[in-house]
Amino acid sequence: MPRSHAPRPQLRHVPARARLARAPLVRATLVRAAVACAGLALLSACAGEDVEPPGADGVTIAIARRGHLAVVPVTLNGAGPYPFVLDTGAPESVVDSALARSLDLPVTGRAQLGSPLGSGTLSVDRVNLSAVEVAGLRLADQPAALMDLAGLLPGDDAPRGVLSYRVFDGYRVHLDLAAARVRVLPGALSPDVERVTEYAGDIPEVPVDVAGQRIAVHLDTGSPSALTLPLAAAAALPLASEPRVVGRGRTAGGEFEVYAAPLQGSVRVGPLELVNPRIGFVPGASIGNIGARLLNRLAVTLDPANRRVLLEPSTAPAAPPPGPPQGRDN
Repeated sequence: MPRSHAPRPQLRHVPARARLARAPLVRATLVRAAVACAGLALLSACAGEDVEPPGADGVTIAIARRGHLAVVPVTLNGAGPYPFVLDTGAPESVVDSALARSLDLPVTGRAQLGSPLGSGTLSVDRVNLSAVEVAGLRLADQPAALMDLAGLLPGDDAPRGVLSYRVFDGYRVHLDLAAARVRVLPGALSPDVERVTEYAGDIPEVPVDVAGQRIAVHLDTGSPSALTLPLAAAAALPLASEPRVVGRGRTAGGEFEVYAAPLQGSVRVGPLELVNPRIGFVPGASIGNIGARLLNRLAVTLDPANRRVLLEPSTAPAAPPPGPPQGRDN
């Protein structure tokens, strides 16, 4: 591929008729649940079902931003609140091991941590949280994996866990990172609404159009990047230069290199179009990923129980996009 200086990426809205139609996609055999920059994945059971219903107007949860992370206050078994990362890439919640010990949470089993990068798995303890409260919304009988998060989320004010979006099974979750809020609403997301996408796994997944190629990606608020794809996909894309190493990431199984290259063409993500964006690539990845840097420009509505997702433009002024250099402007 010839080397050249790509034009600065631009962002524009795409007319509804030009957006991607819904269709089945090839699903990854492993699913990813990012915990901060670590790209941690949980290959375990989904959240519990006993949720205290929100009112007709729903419940609004304020988000505090810690870098690229969306942090919300969470009460566990009546203790707290503690700062937790709200993560759409986590099919199960995670509690810091030290916090679990201080709360005398009994271990109920084991969970397997893994990654779509194929870098191995890690066996950890699991607990059951009898009561989780977020903004007055009470959720009962929630499973959670235990992990030492001090190395992944350092600092005195570091989050003490990860709250999976799946704790809200049975309701709609409207997430607007730019507006710094989450609304939990009663009712399901209708499959007949334009642009609603259905997915098969435990992590929200949508199709994106990359220079005319349809590629499946996870929606992952726990990831700092914009758009990353499997490195194997790079050979078929019109890139302005060969992908080069721009950083490193880490999973439960070890570290990996992150590549990036500018695309000569457009990427369509829901209602948005990115022109000549810089794309990240990960060797061995089985599926693409959209992280907080790009999700910061969208309003995302999730229906965890029915595995449906809707992407719309955020109505809030765009906040400074978080993320590492490999996610710049894409």
